[in-house]
Amino acid sequence: MRRLETHRDSRQDGRRYLLEMNYNSNKSDPAIVIMAKVPRKGAVKTRLKSILTDEQCAELSICFLKDAFNKARKITPNVIVAFTPADGKNEIVSLIPEDIILIEQKGNDLGERMNSACSFVESKGFSPIIIIGTDSPDLPPEFIISAIESFENVETKIVLGATKDGGYYLIGLRRKADGIFENVEWSSAKTYQQTAENARRIFYSEPTKISIWYDVDTPEDLKILYDEFLKNKDFAKNAPETAKWLKKTAGGNGNWQ
Repeated sequence: MRRLETHRDSRQDGRRYLLEMNYNSNKSDPAIVIMAKVPRKGAVKTRLKSILTDEQCAELSICFLKDAFNKARKITPNVIVAFTPADGKNEIVSLIPEDIILIEQKGNDLGERMNSACSFVESKGFSPIIIIGTDSPDLPPEFIISAIESFENVETKIVLGATKDGGYYLIGLRRKADGIFENVEWSSAKTYQQTAENARRIFYSEPTKISIWYDVDTPEDLKILYDEFLKNKDFAKNAPETAKWLKKTAGGNGNWQ
């Protein structure tokens, strides 16, 4: 099986690629959607407030966003940042000075917002559609590449990358699937299970699974992230902005300053 090469075009080349491509829904042309909250002080990473200040929570969220975007852009030029709230576009642009596609998240819950993002991506002719968040900054890029390559098998309709807390850090779809995000308890231990049940009902088959990872929501998760920073030689390569923040803020000993 041919390995998907990481994208090395310049910003100008990437923009030309996006503008000039004759999109064909039957052609493999993957897009990565990053679901992102605008990293405003007091509005992000609120579950970390017991050990971090509002300012530190915002700083960490900025690092997570930058690392997610830079990782995705090395895999494909087709990166869409779906942001919320609606008035945060300029803030996102100020953090990621690239030729990117920005769309507002639309919907009452995460499922509706991801479904809306899928509609946009499909309208542009991209396939497969890979959706990630920003809460797994040191996620190895090989996991995303593995998800994309799974669709080289014509039988693959959906790919899920589970998190250790019962959710998932990645969902991949060959095309938009009505109902895939319905009746799911988001941010719960049932999120993965209920989405997988939807997939079985819609596609009459099991989701393709890729490696399990973790996301960072709680103080316990942050400790895991810091431990990975200390022992994983690839951490700084996979999450350079987060690595710099951890080195500065943890003071080298895991005590948040």
